[in-house]
Amino acid sequence: MFMFMFMLMISIFLSLLVAVFALQNSILVPIQFFFWSTEFPLVLIILISVFIGAIIIFSLALWREMKRKIIKVSNKASEIKEKHMTKNENQADEKPMALASDSITDKDTNTPSS
Repeated sequence: MFMFMFMLMISIFLSLLVAVFALQNSILVPIQFFFWSTEFPLVLIILISVFIGAIIIFSLALWREMKRKIIKVSNKASEIKEKHMTKNENQADEKPMALASDSITDKDTNTPSS
């Protein structure tokens, strides 16, 4: 409960800071991009720039986390594949011995094998 109240207080404080910032920076500024020109409030330009930066940082963090998970799953798959291959090799080593013991048994009983 304390953490929730603490986060709520920080959110309210940050909201007040943004409101003061917006009121103090409401003048129109000219924006030029190649052949396009217009005027926007300074606060919108700054907030949009911050929002775009946050999206870029979030995307990079998400990409990094997904890359880590892919590597983790790939390593796990390699371990499982290696374990499976080792198990198959052990079974392959046991089968010829079993077949050899069957053929010895067939010879000892003098029964024709099919």
